[in-house]
Amino acid sequence: MKRLLLILALAVATAVNADAQSIRLGERIPKIDVDSPLGNELELSAKGYICLLFIHSESEPCHVAMRELANLSTNLAEEMEIVLITAEVQSCDDAIATLMGDVKYTLAYDLDHRTFKSFGINYVPFCVVYDTKHKRTEWFGAVQQLTASTLNRITDK
Repeated sequence: MKRLLLILALAVATAVNADAQSIRLGERIPKIDVDSPLGNELELSAKGYICLLFIHSESEPCHVAMRELANLSTNLAEEMEIVLITAEVQSCDDAIATLMGDVKYTLAYDLDHRTFKSFGINYVPFCVVYDTKHKRTEWFGAVQQLTASTLNRITDK
């Protein structure tokens, strides 16, 4: 009986996790479906790279990540689009604008959590950098681990 319960528990756990996609370096990014000035798949960006930062406007770690990303991205404005993705209602604009300062960014809304789910995002902040031409992951992780030299290496390819 214990063995049957264990098998059933594993089957349920596998089924629950089967639809979540893992982010892997060099592979195509999962589907993006957001409400954004860059289109629902961010296809209107003319830049070579997009940096996605999954956030919540009331989270202190997200505030820190936004400030750090703003500091890192000042030299890469020509090559990289910064897109902040939130699952919040659209009343969080002012708080985010204050944190980002003069840095140009796009705010995208994922109100139905489709993009969060397709990327497998359970915790924020989380950052993904991908190239827009091939839609391949160049880097992912915590913004605190992203360095200017890493960003320069990615955009100099």
